[in-house]
Amino acid sequence: MQSLRKEAERYLAKFGVPASALSRWKLKKVASSIWLVSKDLKQNEAFNTQTSGLRLLHITKLGFKPTSYALQFLAPYIKKRICDVNKEELLSILKGNAVKKEAENGYVAIRYNGHIVGCGLVRDKMLYSQFPKVIRNTLLELLESSQNNPKL
Repeated sequence: MQSLRKEAERYLAKFGVPASALSRWKLKKVASSIWLVSKDLKQNEAFNTQTSGLRLLHITKLGFKPTSYALQFLAPYIKKRICDVNKEELLSILKGNAVKKEAENGYVAIRYNGHIVGCGLVRDKMLYSQFPKVIRNTLLELLESSQNNPKL
């Protein structure tokens, strides 16, 4: 598990996240995911829980993929691999389209109005949403209902 922790820390360092940001947590591998779990959590064997904590990374055949929730949680530490989007671009990717972005291929943290909103994938200068359905639908609803609110 120690090597898995080091690998996860190295991967998140690409986003600027220091290893110290994870020091309060233990990392737990469940199937093809790495979860961030409180070190103080005591598993109650009377309950059949499959997971606990925050899904941090998916393990894919191409390497790690950060979850949108993890990027939001780690937002204060993220300084690299950020793709800023405006409202029109965010609406477009939330609807399943890609937008042109000058960024390195791979996973990125999508930032809108100064806030990390989730995970994106850049391929050949095109940004694609990697948001889970619940985040995608929530953001779409908020943005579409805020036509008269320029702050959103």
